[in-house]
Amino acid sequence: MATSLNPNSSLELERLALEALALTNVGATEAAWQLFTSNKLDDIEDNHRILTVHGRLLKDLAQLRTNSSSELYASAADRYRLAARLSKSPYPLINAASLSVLKGDEKQGMVDARAVLACLEQSTGEYEDGPYFFHATAAEAYAILGNTQAAHRAFSRAVKAGPSAFDAQAGTRHQISKVLRSLNQEVDWLDEFRPGPVIQFAGSMHVSSLPEEIARRLEELVSKKPASMAIGALAAGADILIAEQLHRLGVELTIVLPQQVDQFIRHSVTPYGEDWIERCEALIDVADDIIIFGGDGYTKSSELLSSLQRLAAYKALGLAIKQANRWDTSVIQFTVTGNDQDNEKPPNSSITKSLVSLAKRSDITTISDNASPIGDKLLETKLPVLAVLRFNTAAQAQTFLLGSEGSSLAELARKKRCDFVILGQHLAFSSNELEAAGICLGIFKRSLASNKDARLSATFGSVSLENEKDESHAKSY
Repeated sequence: MATSLNPNSSLELERLALEALALTNVGATEAAWQLFTSNKLDDIEDNHRILTVHGRLLKDLAQLRTNSSSELYASAADRYRLAARLSKSPYPLINAASLSVLKGDEKQGMVDARAVLACLEQSTGEYEDGPYFFHATAAEAYAILGNTQAAHRAFSRAVKAGPSAFDAQAGTRHQISKVLRSLNQEVDWLDEFRPGPVIQFAGSMHVSSLPEEIARRLEELVSKKPASMAIGALAAGADILIAEQLHRLGVELTIVLPQQVDQFIRHSVTPYGEDWIERCEALIDVADDIIIFGGDGYTKSSELLSSLQRLAAYKALGLAIKQANRWDTSVIQFTVTGNDQDNEKPPNSSITKSLVSLAKRSDITTISDNASPIGDKLLETKLPVLAVLRFNTAAQAQTFLLGSEGSSLAELARKKRCDFVILGQHLAFSSNELEAAGICLGIFKRSLASNKDARLSATFGSVSLENEKDESHAKSY
């Protein structure tokens, strides 16, 4: 039975609907649907905002429950269509049009698409959702009607109106491509509107100037299609040099640091000269976002700080991959390793090289000043290793770390001054304290009892991870 809202409950129910929308936006669609239906929001038919969320949830459920996707798409289209009648807005109606096409009702989809264009023609050129969605909605309607040239022109105007709206652009491209494939039409023209690549950068502290080849390749890349963003640290040397070049080229910077800013500057910038401090602070001032990965306690141990620096570098690469996947674009890695002086490795050269190795395994394009191949070594330095968990796949390592067991391990690591490093299919834990080592080792063994995809090796000394098969110092369980 349909339910009508009274003024007193309307705002609270709209808040619940927005909460459900937030859940499905982060992928928790089933939880969102449970929240929505348990509050009987699916019975409401006189509030266009709640109806729009209802349609969105049904659309997301259709992508999960493939056996009943056609019925769910039909129900979602009905909810959107009713919301459009109440709101007089083209936004829910274009969703109804696309969903009708996806469920196989092309005729109804075209009827709705024509109604959308008529609504847009009667407007002043913008409506409540802004100019991007005005033109993106028109592009989707033209695509449904088979007018590819008009769809291309409209989407061009949308991107011009929202050049940095990468999330919205990705959503529009995804929706239009699904519709075009359902109609057996070409989708290649959408590739033109993919944003520029996400750049991940890193390098040696022992570099005083940016190699000409790296500077040229950066400028060449950005001139073809501006990068959507760049992610890296700001240590003295290559980090700052690359970041300065990217800033000059107009690329937004996201900075990932292993410590609070003042501590990071003290450990990774100040020892290399006053000039680097000023340049680092200038880039921090213009950065679009700064992500602090560690805390105060990690500065007490140089070995733990080294592990945290490695983790922060891996996090920067992971963020680059995540954002590129979200925006349906690519990742390009820029690194500067520099020349080792007197055959001694700069302090962070192994981190840079392991980043390059990880990028290669992920099929990421790497542009480096080092012409020689990096190889597939996980690490090129020795760390005080407590335990190394070996998994069949990197995904299993991630799941183990981020799941319930992994959360407790990470918490223990913070309390006991242990640390972990994800190395492809390996998860390495390290500590300088024997007490912590013993406690962690016991937890690892209990955790592994129910995990058949991992094998544990442990040591209380320094073990080199250069050779994956080198377990001469390790004890296996």
